[in-house]
Amino acid sequence: MSETETLASGLGLSALTLAPRAEPLLIHLNHTLYHQKDPVTSVVMGMLLSGMLLAMAYSFGVLGLSLLPDGWVKRLSIAFSVFAATQLSCHVLARVLEGKYVPRILQASAYSVLTVLLIIALRSASRFYGVISRLRFLLTGGVIFALVVVGQLARAAAVSYQLSRQPPRLAPAFTDPPTSPRVIWILFDELSYKQVFDSTPALGLHLPHFEALQHASVSFRNVTPAGYWTEEVVPSLFLGSVVKHVTAVTPRKVSIRIEGSAADVPFDPKATIFGDLRAAGLNTAIVGWSNPYCDLLAPVLTTCVWQSDIPVLGRMTSEGVSGSQTALENSLAILTRRLGALRPWVNRGSGIMPDVVERKRSYDALISAAICEIHDGTAALLFIHLPVPHPPGFYSRRLQAFSSSGTYLDNLALADQTLHVLLKAIAKSSTANATAVIVTSDHSWRIGLWKSAPQWSSEEASASAEGFDPRIPLLVHFPGQSQELDIDRPFRAVRTRSLIELMVGGTLSSPDSIEAWSKLP
Repeated sequence: MSETETLASGLGLSALTLAPRAEPLLIHLNHTLYHQKDPVTSVVMGMLLSGMLLAMAYSFGVLGLSLLPDGWVKRLSIAFSVFAATQLSCHVLARVLEGKYVPRILQASAYSVLTVLLIIALRSASRFYGVISRLRFLLTGGVIFALVVVGQLARAAAVSYQLSRQPPRLAPAFTDPPTSPRVIWILFDELSYKQVFDSTPALGLHLPHFEALQHASVSFRNVTPAGYWTEEVVPSLFLGSVVKHVTAVTPRKVSIRIEGSAADVPFDPKATIFGDLRAAGLNTAIVGWSNPYCDLLAPVLTTCVWQSDIPVLGRMTSEGVSGSQTALENSLAILTRRLGALRPWVNRGSGIMPDVVERKRSYDALISAAICEIHDGTAALLFIHLPVPHPPGFYSRRLQAFSSSGTYLDNLALADQTLHVLLKAIAKSSTANATAVIVTSDHSWRIGLWKSAPQWSSEEASASAEGFDPRIPLLVHFPGQSQELDIDRPFRAVRTRSLIELMVGGTLSSPDSIEAWSKLP
């Protein structure tokens, strides 16, 4: 085998190895960057560095194989090498092709190739090498595929960098907005009603601040969430209509499909509650997580802060990859999947996993921004979306510190502490006497989604033994309210938009008025 063919083999095999892990940036670039606030340049460079190292390793392997003395050992080694390359190709195809039986068919095809090659290798050396010679045309395809992968990764880096250089232009603030009641709308991501209010004693968990707020609020006890996924639920809450599908047209623009409609339409910020309040001459603000709020709602927001720590490659494919790490650190994470003994070196002795570091960074930035906006007091509606108690566990209630050993229950304890911090800031603000507080969630604890994750603990298994409960909390607290009012009848979370508009407009100004309104269809 020539030097060119050896190098081509290494490049092709390297690209096939990296492609499944790089899939979010190769196939789903818009959707992936939709959840990325910071540039992913170091992630891309880490991938390219990993690709170079793999290409060198594969090339040396192919070279060593070609230098073996002729015989059945060499032929069998070549046969198994071709089988390994076929399996990598099938793995890539399985990510692209749809169908329930596609993976099985591809796997059977790979083993068929191995079987045929083994039979020929053992029966006739000349025929075997003839077959291998005819397969050399695949090397050209491997090089072309490698160039496509490198080109798409370079495009991802360029698009990500461009996004970081084009911050959204928010709407100018009204200097003298109309006087109206103020609403602070706090959404705790993946907060379950059952685990917070029905099961805490049995779980050995005490959430005093949620409990205290419930006893001084209108408490909806049977709330149906607008959906299962945050990126669909939040637009549903803003629009007052159930969004069944969201498509990232660009990394900062989406189209949506409303329930009952067959067509996608561009997401219109003016059709949201923030658009309506803007039209009424009122300032609005968002401090949010995951979704690019500042870009999506720029024309109707006067203040906006957003953070995101969603892993670029997904937690299940390559833990420890982050835009805040160096290319070398990301390369090590990609090559080893789970870094094991190398992880402390990669994290520079942080003691916690990279995804936990990123979650803590987002959490700290959001809390700081939320407190500042609470004290500012100029927004008639302030929406705060926080990444707690969303898994994985990144806090330990035993240590009272951020930790990789945390569970969903630990995150609940942190959510309770967070609620206390925010309520304390609201009580100290200059608009406290005119501020109503709404506490809710986007969806409940998605047990079926998380129980197959490697971080799933025995404590979480015990806490979820009774199965998935879709209910989410919805607490409405008026200034000075000290009595609890429970509403047990079913309530759709998508009606929260109407609830808030009526509160800001002054129509709903007491617990009794909300109870009467909740009875309406």
